[in-house]
Amino acid sequence: MKTFLVVFAPNYPRIAFVQRSLERFPTWVRILENAYIIKGEGHTVVTVRDFLRSLDQNILFSVFDITRQGWASSNFRADIADWMVSNI
Repeated sequence: MKTFLVVFAPNYPRIAFVQRSLERFPTWVRILENAYIIKGEGHTVVTVRDFLRSLDQNILFSVFDITRQGWASSNFRADIADWMVSNI
């Protein structure tokens, strides 16, 4: 299963709608107000991008494949840090 970092513009007016849509992925965590890590079987950065664009053609965002990549963080809540350790 691939792991993706999705980051979108923090001032996006429909942010709650996008958040609810990302939370439909089977495994996800919101790491910042405008950033999610999601996991999905059979997805690519292109399919995730196309899913988000289907919600709104004007949304400004990026999708990164972070499957099995090194990472580091600082000052995240324990539950978010634990999720990242278990899922990235």
